[in-house]
Amino acid sequence: MAQPNLTNITNAFQVLANEVPNVQNLPVVATATQFQNLTAQIQNLATQLTRHTAQLQALTTQIQSLTRQQQDLTTQHQALTQSIDQLEQRTQARVANSTIRDDRTANIELLNTNAGAVPPNFPQDVNAIQNVQSAEITALLTAYGQPTNGSLTTRKRALSSISE
Repeated sequence: MAQPNLTNITNAFQVLANEVPNVQNLPVVATATQFQNLTAQIQNLATQLTRHTAQLQALTTQIQSLTRQQQDLTTQHQALTQSIDQLEQRTQARVANSTIRDDRTANIELLNTNAGAVPPNFPQDVNAIQNVQSAEITALLTAYGQPTNGSLTTRKRALSSISE
């Protein structure tokens, strides 16, 4: 049986070892390297996209929160404006009512600060206040957030003082 020539095998392996670095110059190997580079770039882009998506979601949440805060501030501003308008009307009515010198001159009606409207059956003048029944006086004082305790005379004075 013939024996292998180890010198030839050694020489062949030496030639192969010298040629391995040149394998990368083959078009197929170059394409594989490019493919690996592209795969790495795609993975990098996917990582960046995930990070940017998370940042975008955080910004969206912040914008939604700011929008809610802006809506709350708008609602509060409208409520404050309405309260100021009501207080201004009440102040003007009180100034005008404080100049009334006789019992038959009509009162300027005061807005109820809670409801923003004049309570029903508001007496038209000082004389009318004196003719209001106890239950109506109590209802009017309650509408204006005033105490309802005391005698009828005390409550009539309190109702008169609201319009002055």
